[in-house]
Amino acid sequence: MSDMHRPEDIRGDREQPTDDRRRVANEIADRLRRRGIHLTGRETDEELVTVLEAVERFEATVERRGDALAVSLGDQELPVPEDVARKRPALGGYAGRTLAVGIRPEHLEDAAIARNGGARLRGRVLLTEALGSEILAHVELNGKSVVTEDVVEGAVVHAEEQSVAADLMGDHGNGNKTTFVGRFDPASRVKPDGDVELVVDTEKLQFFDLETGYAIHESAV
Repeated sequence: MSDMHRPEDIRGDREQPTDDRRRVANEIADRLRRRGIHLTGRETDEELVTVLEAVERFEATVERRGDALAVSLGDQELPVPEDVARKRPALGGYAGRTLAVGIRPEHLEDAAIARNGGARLRGRVLLTEALGSEILAHVELNGKSVVTEDVVEGAVVHAEEQSVAADLMGDHGNGNKTTFVGRFDPASRVKPDGDVELVVDTEKLQFFDLETGYAIHESAV
């Protein structure tokens, strides 16, 4: 597989040929299984996308830094660009509160070869997948994935796999660890069990209310 598809490849193109839609759905299912979510094989495309979007969001606390905003993910922090804060004025109302931050794989780079500077996160590489035109790197950081009870106890998780669900909910010791997936240039030399510094395109961060799941734009809830 030389390219990874985005969830909207399923949701956004209803005219997509059946074979292509199925291939995209299979890629998404593979990504979910790599994150420890066991599937029944009977999920619809929309159900797969819903779960993927849930596990690719991470809990973060909004902090005020003078006139600016930042989000704390575990023991690390990302500044919120002024332009992003201006386009999402509701973010200021979340200062001191926890929300969900979405970071897509294509918005993470290996800092060792990144062409542009930017905000950074540090983590440990769990595994890498060479996909020809890129390397998919699974990187563990301190933090917590946003996985709701509706997700982990729904039809997409086997009843006998509730221990996995509990892990994802942070009920066990490894609940303070989360995994980011980055799409790296094939020149990256990252290896499993090695440390890595990630450059984050903070202009592309997405923010969601934890209770409603809605994207945060104009006004705080």
